[in-house]
Amino acid sequence: MGRGGQLDQVAEPAHAHQHDHLDLVLPKGVTYPAESLAEGEEYTKCLHVLFEAQVARTPDLLALVDGDKKYTYQELNEASDALAAYLRTHGVKTETAVGIFMERSAEYVVAYLAALKAGAAYCPIELAYPQPLVKDVCENVQALVILTKSEHAHILPE
Repeated sequence: MGRGGQLDQVAEPAHAHQHDHLDLVLPKGVTYPAESLAEGEEYTKCLHVLFEAQVARTPDLLALVDGDKKYTYQELNEASDALAAYLRTHGVKTETAVGIFMERSAEYVVAYLAALKAGAAYCPIELAYPQPLVKDVCENVQALVILTKSEHAHILPE
């Protein structure tokens, strides 16, 4: 996204879908998960599994643009895999939680995918929260790890 919420590039859509009140437009090569379901079949795949399936289909397709940073699906997958492996070395696994305390950015997407790949639940902790609320959320969630940037670390409780 460019400044002011405008897209820097617009990919010609291969598919467009209506979901509730949102229009979902997907670039060429990216498929909507429901297209592969048989009639009456329930969709049960986790987001990170769907993401990895997309990586296998279109590894070199641009997946994420954040200012000057651009990630292909393969690059985003490698970054999130590396962080997921690191999280696992710190005890993150199924039935644990990872807090994410940063602005929406490429790093946020990597953190989110990594938490899921490590088997954890993730909890977004908004930068706009007042410090007492940040403390309450951190205590209630009992996140094993909170991913943040150095400029935000001072806001987190000890």
